[in-house]
Amino acid sequence: MDPVTLGILLYLFLTASAVLLLTLLSANARARRNDTAPPTGTTNTVCVVALISSFFVSPAGVVLGHLGMSQVNRSNEKGWGLALTGAIIGYIGLMAWVSAGIVLLVVLAFAAF
Repeated sequence: MDPVTLGILLYLFLTASAVLLLTLLSANARARRNDTAPPTGTTNTVCVVALISSFFVSPAGVVLGHLGMSQVNRSNEKGWGLALTGAIIGYIGLMAWVSAGIVLLVVLAFAAF
C-alpha cells in the first residue's frame, strides 16, 4: 500500500472516530443538562468565538467550545449548539493537521530510501 493511500485511510479513520466520540459525549452531556427552564434571550459570546475560531485555529476552537458549553450549562444562556459545533470542527481540524503530519513523515521516510 502506498504512503498516500495509507495517510488517507488513517485520516478517515481518525476523523470518523473523533466524530463518533464527540457525538456520544454530547448526547450524554445533553441528557445530564437541566432543561427545565428555557434559555434566556442572550447568546454566550464564548460560544460564538469558539465557532469562528475553530475555522482558523483548531485548538482555540476546541478549548473555547468546551468552555462555552460549560458556561451555557451553568448560566442557561443560548449557544450550546454553537459551542459544540466549534469543538467538533476544531477536533476535525486537529485530526487533519496530525494526519497531514503523519503522511508527511511517511512520505519523507519512503523518499529517504
